[in-house]
Amino acid sequence: MEIYVQSRGKLQDNDYCWIPEIPSVLTQHNIIHLVGQSFSLVLARYNAQLFLYLTGLASRPERDDFRGRPVRNSVLWLCSDTPENELKLRGLTIQALQDRNRLSEDCDRAIKLQGELGFTVDFEQLKNLDYSHLCQASNSTSDPSKKIGNNSDNLQQEIAVELASNTLPDYPGLLVLITSIKGKDSLKATGVWRGLSDRVPDEDLEEYAKKKNPLQKGIITLLTLIFLLLLGILILVQLLQPDPQPEPQQNQTFFNNSQNPEKVYFNFSQPVLDCPKSKESNSFILPCFWDDNRS
Repeated sequence: MEIYVQSRGKLQDNDYCWIPEIPSVLTQHNIIHLVGQSFSLVLARYNAQLFLYLTGLASRPERDDFRGRPVRNSVLWLCSDTPENELKLRGLTIQALQDRNRLSEDCDRAIKLQGELGFTVDFEQLKNLDYSHLCQASNSTSDPSKKIGNNSDNLQQEIAVELASNTLPDYPGLLVLITSIKGKDSLKATGVWRGLSDRVPDEDLEEYAKKKNPLQKGIITLLTLIFLLLLGILILVQLLQPDPQPEPQQNQTFFNNSQNPEKVYFNFSQPVLDCPKSKESNSFILPCFWDDNRS
């Protein structure tokens, strides 16, 4: 498990900085833009890693800067995504939600006022912080639906109780976010599983998106494939059917004689003749198509 601490010393030149360095996960996933100067909490999973990021943790009273302002600490725990590590981060998250003052004191005791930067960190002391006992032995699968609400003590306690009795959802991204700077729409846009913000008015956790059950997703995918397969077969059958051949028409046409209702046949295969017989019968006053073989 890797641990990173941000704090500062007393002198003006001992400004806020990270030891040993700024965690790369904060910049890679834009986590810095989710939190403010007051207490914030980010529990997330990315690239098969879990991390817990706490900001705005109070320090002991004698710790202030050169202007007498109280110093605030930030701590980030980063670890591989294993059941043991998840249990530890869940315990730290529960402690932060139920009794933040105690956790702040435990973290601040690991920060010593000495060194070139104005402070040093006892990382072994931080690694030994363990609140996994706050999680119940028999853990249930968490509700995958995503919910947000106001950053109130009641909703913080509700999330803590849920974390104590349920494992984290198995999808990547933001799992828990406690902040003071995000509005309702912005909080939804993060896709967080459980999110609270000072700028969200809802006093109850509001469900805003449901995570589909893997079985449901599989059934929907299978039905979609079956539909596309049947549609493809139908189109293929239509394409393979031969075009209907038009019935051959005899190379002849019919004309009615107004004087003789009997049909008169003309054979267009015969040469065009200019015969008086056609004119005499008044059947067709144009070049003659009369077939002399007909009576």
